[in-house]
Amino acid sequence: MSRILACKHTTHLFLPHYIMLKVMSTVNYTTLHGMSFTADVLRRQYNTNAVKHESMEIYRSIKSRIRDVGKTKNCIEYDLPVMFHADGFELKDVQLIVYSDIIEELEKEHFAVNIEIGPSYSKLYIRWSAGLDDAERERRKKILQEHMRPSGRSGQPAREEK
Repeated sequence: MSRILACKHTTHLFLPHYIMLKVMSTVNYTTLHGMSFTADVLRRQYNTNAVKHESMEIYRSIKSRIRDVGKTKNCIEYDLPVMFHADGFELKDVQLIVYSDIIEELEKEHFAVNIEIGPSYSKLYIRWSAGLDDAERERRKKILQEHMRPSGRSGQPAREEK
């Protein structure tokens, strides 16, 4: 197993700057002296962030599509990508992370979500309420009830009293 070691005479790791920042942000700096990191640990950390980034890119695309059709419809079907590449992860694990992240984000915003996963495709079905929610329905009923007046005989409106 290959290891990346801190240099004896300096406090810097011999890594590209962007990876060094990732290491510094996830590991207490004081523990770097005399401690080594495996390449696998660094790759997994980097790839986990890459997978999360992929999830958010797809989520933003879905939200854009919802915004485009939201004025005329209350549901969409969205074809999800099925192929992903992330070193250190199996495809099924990347799909699991990406699909579940997207579903969680959509449900936080009160969308109803279903997923269909086939051998060569994955599809999201996303719905949202196009009518009144229960609170708004009750508020409007109350307005009508407060302004109702009894009707007279034969369906004619009652006369106002003077």
